Amino acid sequence: MPANGTTALAAPAEQHPIIAQIDARMPQIAEMLPAGMDPVRFRRVVVQALVKNPDLWQCTPISVVTAIVEAAEAGLEPTGSLGRAYLIPYTVKGEKRAQLQIGFRGYAELAWRADRTLLSAEAVRKGDDFDYAAGTQPFLRFRPNIDDPEREKGDANITHFFALATFPDGRVRFEVMSRAAADRIRDRARYRNPVWESDYGEMGKKTAVRRLVKLLPLSPQMRAVLAREEEYDFAPDEAPAARPVVATRQAAVAQRLAALPAPDPEPPAEGEAPAQPIWMRRLHAVGAELGFDHAAIHDLAVATMGVASLSELDEASAVQLEELLRNQQPASGAAVPPPAADPSPADTSAELALHAAAKEHGIFPADAEPEAAWAAIDAVARAAFPDRDPDSLNAHDYAVLAAAITAGMYDAPKAARPRRARVVTP
Repeated sequence: MPANGTTALAAPAEQHPIIAQIDARMPQIAEMLPAGMDPVRFRRVVVQALVKNPDLWQCTPISVVTAIVEAAEAGLEPTGSLGRAYLIPYTVKGEKRAQLQIGFRGYAELAWRADRTLLSAEAVRKGDDFDYAAGTQPFLRFRPNIDDPEREKGDANITHFFALATFPDGRVRFEVMSRAAADRIRDRARYRNPVWESDYGEMGKKTAVRRLVKLLPLSPQMRAVLAREEEYDFAPDEAPAARPVVATRQAAVAQRLAALPAPDPEPPAEGEAPAQPIWMRRLHAVGAELGFDHAAIHDLAVATMGVASLSELDEASAVQLEELLRNQQPASGAAVPPPAADPSPADTSAELALHAAAKEHGIFPADAEPEAAWAAIDAVARAAFPDRDPDSLNAHDYAVLAAAITAGMYDAPKAARPRRARVVTP
């Protein structure tokens, strides 16, 4: 090891079982990191984060490795020092576990990386010049009273938080929360996050950011990060019997990590390329865990993802397919049947609301034929969800797209290619 003062603290940690597990998974973790992020540096900052917080050494090794893997998938270094991502120890049913927490600057980095959307957040304090309005003529004005020497000596004088999204074309959207609203969300969480005690202002900003990004078109990375944090913070302790929440999440990730070096449960079907990417091996590991063989996963992908074989999936599609697998019941080794052609009532209702929003905000002319109207909506959907086929969107996606259209984030497309017949017509 290099002989310098900075490595002396880390030397004892190198022998710890957690470090051994991290090193065993580094080849897979390196594959998950985005281009330009150095695996050697990532490992170094992870070890530094562990050294800085001795409580993390008491956490279960699998929870620490799981949190590190999630940080790698998000492409964020869990240093905590830059406010992007943290490794936080929790006590869950008498057992210490590590959990990845994304700071509001981490959300800002993901938004910028996805489509150059600029996210920012501020804490409003007593004495600041602050005013806002919602509705048809929204505005936000904020001028902090920086001349007050007492302004930032503590967090007791915080009255509001707000988050602001500035889109590449200059349009903005904001979300304002009172201090009381932020406190209610903090108190509703299943587990007390210690960062609220040490950095109340930063956590309040993050809470406002999380509420704002739910209204925006999300990249696959940000969607996964937000879903994981929402599930961990607010899912009930007693989930439905078919899908226990916390235990399932920890166990599923643990089993996926354990299964990564193994080959596919069965050889790929004839004509398909070997599933080399790490996320493809993870998909098969999850399928095996849930009782699906290779043929069943292949058939579900063909039926729902618009592909001819598994080799055509990208990482985002594989993540979506994982969720579909979790909501299917395999039939004793048989392939999973394709879903029904008719949309669910929730999808139908959300689709009608999307159609109404698009019509009201000029995405298509009021007298447009149904086929032309849906072609225009699909063109906007492709811009909002570039990694998705419009026919694969669900009720949640429709609601997000309707909100984006209502907020004026999308104009009528210049040209839209026709789509196949639509079941829903308002």
